[in-house]
Amino acid sequence: MNKLRFDIEWERVDGSRGDELAATWARLAIRVEDATITRVNDYRSLGLRDHLLIPVYPLAEWIATHWWSLLYEAQAPGRDGYEHRHNLRFGREGFALPDLLIKPMGERALIEWRALELPQARVGFPTSGARDLDLEDIRNALADLIETVLARLDQQAVTDTCLHQEWQTIQAADAMETAFCIAAARLGQDPYALSEPAANAILAAANQLGTVH
Repeated sequence: MNKLRFDIEWERVDGSRGDELAATWARLAIRVEDATITRVNDYRSLGLRDHLLIPVYPLAEWIATHWWSLLYEAQAPGRDGYEHRHNLRFGREGFALPDLLIKPMGERALIEWRALELPQARVGFPTSGARDLDLEDIRNALADLIETVLARLDQQAVTDTCLHQEWQTIQAADAMETAFCIAAARLGQDPYALSEPAANAILAAANQLGTVH
């Protein structure tokens, strides 16, 4: 059993804006080992539940867009924007998501979650905690989420989305491209948005360190 899990039960919700959102409404539960990160106080129903009812597409797209950073950028003092690249709550696009931070540390990664109130959504996430996991387990869980969402989109005849394009680019990367993307991410850079001088500097450093072959 994966230590990080995204459990999805598809739902049909009428009136959503955008084909990607309409196709991917689901009951989403995020679990880390024995902890349920999506345990939520619903202030409308005055109840406690273990799942969210949201479209999963925005989260999957955010994960794909930040793939290299999420998995390979260690936290560094003074580096701007780290939380925006590593905290799932920044993938919510107006929907409720927990404050869940993924912090890579070599072959391991620390997952931290913190209590969070979202008054506009009238929900609150009451739990906090942390787990130290294998990075490979996290990579597999994130990839499974993306591929599950893509399969749902294809089934609903929603094709050629930004998520399709991002994931195809990631999957098509050869060994040299992958090494470059990892090297850029470790420096806090988006490998797909670098200037030519910056890209050349990263390539030179990676070659010197023997990480590009």
